[in-house]
Amino acid sequence: MGLNLRRVDFPDWIEISISKKERQDLIHLIYQNIPGYNPNCFPYDDEDEDFNYPRVGSYGVYNTFRVCLEVLTGDPLEIDISDFDNFELRILDYFKENLENNSIEIPYVRHILLTSDCENVLLPVAFDQPFWFHDFSFSSSIGVMRALESFADALNFNLCEPIDQNELDPITTAKNVSKIIYQFINEKPDVVVEFC
Repeated sequence: MGLNLRRVDFPDWIEISISKKERQDLIHLIYQNIPGYNPNCFPYDDEDEDFNYPRVGSYGVYNTFRVCLEVLTGDPLEIDISDFDNFELRILDYFKENLENNSIEIPYVRHILLTSDCENVLLPVAFDQPFWFHDFSFSSSIGVMRALESFADALNFNLCEPIDQNELDPITTAKNVSKIIYQFINEKPDVVVEFC
């Protein structure tokens, strides 16, 4: 299993994922959160249906990336260590030992930290805060890209380089996750992306 990325045709995604009874509620929520939203403004290419979508990794790998962001920013938005298993506690300790707590400010980090690890839809428009509709979270892919760029600047690495398969420490894992997400969004930045 694990966490994957895929490009979606947003009107089709709404039709498949949201019950007919609730679609207008979602559209209304989107209009509230994204001024000037146009439901037909997100392009989609049918060739994307046959695309081999990237696997981000296991949910634990993605959580490693998110914990790294939380430690770096000192933004305890999602950290609830009561839910952590021993492995996650060791990763948290590793980051605290190897990174400066509260050392950087990452704009739009909430578009990563305040969203679901799956059933997260990235819309290619800028808006301030992610929002939720039932089990689905909606974030700005533009915001996610800016957050990833700030993360890469802080840790001094290039998001466009291949992932590093030689090092398996938690910091390299976090860098690799950010590269996978960034490169996938950057390839077609005007298309809606779903974490699934």
